[in-house]
Amino acid sequence: MSSQSSNYNGYDLEDLLPRWLKNAYTTSHIQSALTALDERENARVRFRTESLRSSNTERHLSPNANRPVGERNGSKTPAAEAISRQFQNSDASGSTKFYSIVSGTSPENMQRNRYMDVLPYDRTRVQVKIPHFDKSGRNPAEDAEPEGLYLNANWVQERYGKKWWIASQAPLRNTAY
Repeated sequence: MSSQSSNYNGYDLEDLLPRWLKNAYTTSHIQSALTALDERENARVRFRTESLRSSNTERHLSPNANRPVGERNGSKTPAAEAISRQFQNSDASGSTKFYSIVSGTSPENMQRNRYMDVLPYDRTRVQVKIPHFDKSGRNPAEDAEPEGLYLNANWVQERYGKKWWIASQAPLRNTAY
């Protein structure tokens, strides 16, 4: 075997790769993938920000916490401009609710977040409920805390295995219940 890394038993490694894998390494494919990811992230950030505006909790965040990467230097990139147009034309209320992070940004919960830019989505947030039993063993206050204690954690589902897991931040001293 020669010392060249692109040669294997006399075959050029590029000849051994399937066409789809060769295409995945082209500059145009990589640029296309990065653009799509950037657009998705910018849309997600916009909907999160809109959920905060509609609940009036945005004032508690740092200026860049919910600003798309393409807008952090004061001007918009072409991708950020495209997302702005898409946001205005889309079903904003459904997407805003889907990406809502209101619970994690409320003043009483902000101190419980280890990282200020990693917030749980309201729709999949883990809710910790503590039962309150009376002397007879019944729980008369079952719905006393409909939201439950705050925990910066979300339920996430495996894409292929379909198992559910909890993704969370490491606890702080003031969040160890």
